Amino acid sequence: MFENCHGPREVAHIYSMRGFPVQVSFNRTSLVTTTALGAIAMPPMLGRATLQATGDTCTVPILTYARPGREWVFLIGAGRGRALGTRRIEALARHGVRILPLGSRVWLPMSDTPSGWYWVNAPQDVQSVPAIATVLHAVDTALTESRNHHNGSDLSR
Repeated sequence: MFENCHGPREVAHIYSMRGFPVQVSFNRTSLVTTTALGAIAMPPMLGRATLQATGDTCTVPILTYARPGREWVFLIGAGRGRALGTRRIEALARHGVRILPLGSRVWLPMSDTPSGWYWVNAPQDVQSVPAIATVLHAVDTALTESRNHHNGSDLSR
């Protein structure tokens, strides 16, 4: 995606062409979460299981940092249905899942190599980012499958 880019402004242009509202700050490309484009962070084991649970139903943009144990960050589109209640947010938090608040800065990968921030699953365009409900359903599926098939192994690491 970035093989011909020679700086943060060129990287930002690539993201902008895909519809992502990006900014360049401190010589890095980022986006700031809004009601239309947000992010969910989770432990890497749960992230892998969640990605697997999405199957072929959608392409979820996922990024992480090239250090062991770093959270996986799933980009999410606008929510559909009712807002998440406190009990639901607390239940997710017990498994290490955080829905980033509005206005959170998400640093975006600036190269195609897995050093620094990199894409586990690169985005196609902003229109293909799944709704929060789709990703949370995949999280629930991953947690249920973990309890049922892996003797309750902890995906919260």
